[in-house]
Amino acid sequence: FPEVSPSFTDVLDLQFAQRSIAVVSLSIRGTNGSEGVQSFGGEETNDALTLIDIFKNTEFFKDSPFIVAGSGEGSITALRTASACDDVDGCAVVDCISNVESFIEARGDGVKALFENVIGSTEEYPEEYKLRSAMSFADKIDVPLLILYYKSHPLFPESPEPNEEAGHARLHQQQDQ
Repeated sequence: FPEVSPSFTDVLDLQFAQRSIAVVSLSIRGTNGSEGVQSFGGEETNDALTLIDIFKNTEFFKDSPFIVAGSGEGSITALRTASACDDVDGCAVVDCISNVESFIEARGDGVKALFENVIGSTEEYPEEYKLRSAMSFADKIDVPLLILYYKSHPLFPESPEPNEEAGHARLHQQQDQ
């Protein structure tokens, strides 16, 4: 996909950092020559957990609150990290993917092929898709959660499908409880 510039997530990260809040916001593995392979919230989640553990044990970050942040596919990693780590103090996501199967259905064959290339098909690996859908672990996210959406996304100008909106509403409802 073409890069959106400037990245709203980068702007959001900067706002937190300027307030002495440590932000863990990972790029997709393999981006810009980095090592690793993209897994849409699989191994990237372990990367984030490792970074937080390392940073929490350094003098510079020891007393800093930690926010995990992500956009689009990165929201999967941010939400999974927030649900799995006691050291996370908040989570901020832009264009959150709360239900991966619904997202793929709404975005079409190109996105479906992308996910299937990384994870496999939904029929073969339903548990892997469930692991990446915040709907299945929303009850474990017990930190403040900021979810932002573009009114008209520069990469995906169509509005979300009704079932995707319903999924987001359920995620918000579970978060409020």
